[in-house]
Amino acid sequence: RVARGQHQFLEIGADGAELTDVSPRLVLAASAAGAGGTVITVEGRGIDSAMGVSFTRDGGQTKTALLAKIVDERLGTITGRVPNVPPGTYDVVLTDARGVSLDTLVRVLKVDLPVTLTAVEPSRVSRLGGTPVVVKGENFDASTLFRFGRHPLANIQVNGAGTEATGIAPALEENEPDGSYSVAAVDTRGTAQLADGVTYGVPLDTQLALISKLRGSSQ
Repeated sequence: RVARGQHQFLEIGADGAELTDVSPRLVLAASAAGAGGTVITVEGRGIDSAMGVSFTRDGGQTKTALLAKIVDERLGTITGRVPNVPPGTYDVVLTDARGVSLDTLVRVLKVDLPVTLTAVEPSRVSRLGGTPVVVKGENFDASTLFRFGRHPLANIQVNGAGTEATGIAPALEENEPDGSYSVAAVDTRGTAQLADGVTYGVPLDTQLALISKLRGSSQ
């Protein structure tokens, strides 16, 4: 077995079959072992219909095979679903009909959990902006951005567990009405939505000041 760059392959076997690329390289963990997760395409040279694709990590010998594979010898591709494997970074392995490794792309596939949203505290914020809030959910990271309606949350800080993000609620524009707005978490894994996650309104102190002003003008 010889290592060259990101490849590890046997000197003898399958007429020099090798892997060249994997797309996409970031996929979400599957929720059902039978169905599998995201569809990926593995590209290479010298690929034939007897070959398969497996996944392994941390130099492990246990390989988990690509599900529902479709081989296109003309294009040199193998397409299928990522199996239900734990989150982590995986090697992608090209195997022959006996399961023997022919070539490996090292640490090219990241399997990750999707972001989820559960609540915003407080759920009522000022339409003028500036309300400190905590967004709660799971699997947040430093790249996760948040939107209240169509406005970005400011000063985002995510805790170490990835379950809470603090920030400052953005203001509504003048022509946007008070009421409920969706909250979204967005990163490379996709978008999570919390319908009616936050309610905008006029701050209580502003309401009281307006009432006082109206009473004064009526006297």
